[in-house]
Amino acid sequence: MQAKEILLFLIVHSTVIAQIDDLGLSGKILDEVDGLPVIGATVQLSTDEQQIYQIGTDTSGAFVFDGLRAGRYNLQINSIGYQTKILAEVEVTSGVPRYEIIRLRPTPIDVDQVVVKAESRSRANSALTSIHTLTIEETFRFPGTFYDPARLATHFAGVVSMNDQANNIVIRGNSPNAMGWYLEGMEIVNPNHTSNAGTVNDRPTQSGGGVNILSAQMLDNTSFLKGPFPAYYGNALSGVMDMRMREGARDGLHFTGQIGLLGIDAALEGPMGQSKDASYLVNYRYSTLGLLSSMGVDLSDEVISFQDLSFHLKWPVGKAGSVSFFGMGGNSSNVFETKVPGEWEEFKDRQDIEFSSRMGALGLSLRTGQWTATLMYSGNRHERYSELYDMDGSSMRFEDDLSAENRLGLHVQRRFVTASGFVDIGTRVNRISYDVKYAYALRNESVDDQQSSWLFQPYIDSKWTLNSRLSLQAGMHSSVFSLLNTGMIEPRLALRQRLSAKNQVSLAYGLQSRLPSIQSMFYRPSLVQNTDLKLIKTHHVVLSHDYSISSVSKITSEIYYQHLYDIPISTDEQSSYSALNSIDAVGLQTLESEGTGRNVGLEVSYHHYLANATYYELNGTVFDSKYTGADGIERNTRFNGRFGLNLTAGKEYSWTKTDKIKTIGVNLRISYFGGFWTGIVDEEQSSSELRTVFREADAYTQQLPALFRADARIYYKRIKAKYTSILGLDLLNMTNQENVSYRFFDPLTDQVMNRNQLGLIPNLSYRIEF
Repeated sequence: MQAKEILLFLIVHSTVIAQIDDLGLSGKILDEVDGLPVIGATVQLSTDEQQIYQIGTDTSGAFVFDGLRAGRYNLQINSIGYQTKILAEVEVTSGVPRYEIIRLRPTPIDVDQVVVKAESRSRANSALTSIHTLTIEETFRFPGTFYDPARLATHFAGVVSMNDQANNIVIRGNSPNAMGWYLEGMEIVNPNHTSNAGTVNDRPTQSGGGVNILSAQMLDNTSFLKGPFPAYYGNALSGVMDMRMREGARDGLHFTGQIGLLGIDAALEGPMGQSKDASYLVNYRYSTLGLLSSMGVDLSDEVISFQDLSFHLKWPVGKAGSVSFFGMGGNSSNVFETKVPGEWEEFKDRQDIEFSSRMGALGLSLRTGQWTATLMYSGNRHERYSELYDMDGSSMRFEDDLSAENRLGLHVQRRFVTASGFVDIGTRVNRISYDVKYAYALRNESVDDQQSSWLFQPYIDSKWTLNSRLSLQAGMHSSVFSLLNTGMIEPRLALRQRLSAKNQVSLAYGLQSRLPSIQSMFYRPSLVQNTDLKLIKTHHVVLSHDYSISSVSKITSEIYYQHLYDIPISTDEQSSYSALNSIDAVGLQTLESEGTGRNVGLEVSYHHYLANATYYELNGTVFDSKYTGADGIERNTRFNGRFGLNLTAGKEYSWTKTDKIKTIGVNLRISYFGGFWTGIVDEEQSSSELRTVFREADAYTQQLPALFRADARIYYKRIKAKYTSILGLDLLNMTNQENVSYRFFDPLTDQVMNRNQLGLIPNLSYRIEF
């Protein structure tokens, strides 16, 4: 399609959409337990000025508000036999119409209303403690998110960014590798571009990267759990990020475009078929850095590029069923070219380094009645090599790495509904294949291994309303991993007691497990097998208290304790190594599952929803994270920062001018966290091996400086009848603070050096919907 044709297409369709009343809100009210429509529910919309619009749901549970003025609303739903629910942050704009699917909790007697900032389709909604709903509106409003759900999670208590070059997050003192990613109810492989970003050894991580492959334009609200998890979830120790794709618009064709530092996004969505009951949504993104590189623009020594494509097709089936076909895929790379010998300033300058990665997922999901079935494939492949140059221009292959993981899985679940709750019985079956290669020429180390395995995860999960003030969640999850010939049963239990209209207390316990990392299972000396390892396990207990100050503000306090065991550690009794500290470990070790660890802490959060054009989130945490390796010494974990403080706040200023509404938003985030821990470098050994080696006896005895970071986001929003546009400016680390990420030994300078996190990064972006 030529440029003129594309322009004509956009003009024609923007004209068509301009004839539709975009200032509307529609949705459907469903029973939280059986998923059936709630007929005759009363749906009310109110603004800060107390303007009230009220309608009822029809026989399909649907409601439609037309002729609404752009702005933010509170949405309240009432129905006999159900708990009243209020959504505190609902924004209505032109462009892509707002569609809400809201689930009401049935209750035989009157109970106090519940206030939430947003609704999520995730099964995590049943969790009674340590859950956050991450909204797409927040990813575009909060500063420093790069429109990424994992970066957004760092605004909440107990969650710290490991390095601002990537979205690896430390949850309650745990390694980022302890978190699991889910898409449409199925666990998937690491769904992030440049999974080596911000790491010490420049190798791929298990759960993070530069940016999520799934664009924010594709996401519905995401559920983020910090545990203990409902029995529905498995293979995670610290947290679960449960992503859901939103449905495409059904009223007509819509386009969303965005350009900024991360890339150029373009999304198209609309109805399929004459009835408009089915919909599609597709998005393509190409990194701006890659575009500039292809145009010959000099982006310094390291060239980073990525692109991705994602889609979601959905059709209705029967009265309350549906079929979804969805997928995502992307590739990324970063390339560093050696400098001429006279310009070498550090050891990296002597190397050509290329890292490339690709990831994909494809799924088909059927929901009918109380049955849900999902078939999904997900896989990734990471390759890295480095060429080391001498002064005379000769070179040698220095390092070679390849790691690939492919999963083909099936998830089937049946829900049984009772008068006071529900029981979910389900199972996930995954066929997992690994391909691992590693070569380090200097020490003649190498690995070349391919393995396949089954992962079986049956579960039973239930939730009950015992009376008007007491709720119970109980279940059992099981994991069997054939490669390690190991398995376990994981009980889960949670209670919530409502003490008054404003106070409630919850207690939750879970036994949780996670597979050892690829490095733990396969990076071992020749003729040695690490396949006798066990699943990594944790007992996790949380005591939580919620106090509702008003309908738009609350205070949440949580005390947690984790006992971790069966951690992979070295078989060498002089070694301090533990997988709890690993992100991208290199080097070969013989491991056994004999390590332990513990995390204990207190989190307090004050949250004020966006009301009267103002919002703020203030939270703090104090914690202690320890581990014990083969040497029997209890040490600080790498991530034992001990404290963290977060303040996120924002204000909107709006005014009306003729046929448009204009808004300026000012948002600020200030963070202050204790530094991570490191050891004393063995300079002689490091010089010999041309890589950083720490003294075993001094592991994690030195704390890096505390981290301070201030981010700001300013945006200018225009809402017109035809479209909504946002011009935004993000100032990341706006004080240009030099936060130390890690220490390393540089063989060229023969010195121990600090590697800092990112400095000041301005990000100008423009977004339009019509």
